Amino acid sequence: MRLSWLASGLLSGVALLAAAAAAAAPGGQLRTLTRGFYQCGTPGLAGETAVRMSEDLNFEVVNGSSYVFDGERGTYLHTGDRVVFTSGGLRGARFHRVSQVMIQAVAKDGTLGDLRCVRQGE
Repeated sequence: MRLSWLASGLLSGVALLAAAAAAAAPGGQLRTLTRGFYQCGTPGLAGETAVRMSEDLNFEVVNGSSYVFDGERGTYLHTGDRVVFTSGGLRGARFHRVSQVMIQAVAKDGTLGDLRCVRQGE
């Protein structure tokens, strides 16, 4: 009887440790971007066009952590507010999630870049 109580307590402790480890995963909680078409561009100049579109960087999030860019399917990893494209045509691109519908490029040195991609719809 005492042995089963000890085993039960150990199993509960192991389950709590596993849950804590999952919550403390590097980079934060796993997430996905909202599905739809993302149009990319950089801020324009005052008195000119408000946004300079970068049509060659547009992509579509199609399912879970999958996207399509230039007709090629790829995957991305979204943890916390970081988005890293891990395969496909945008492989290696890093972004910061600004909101539910916008991500902003992150330069190799970790600073935020001018490029922003905004979800346009389903």
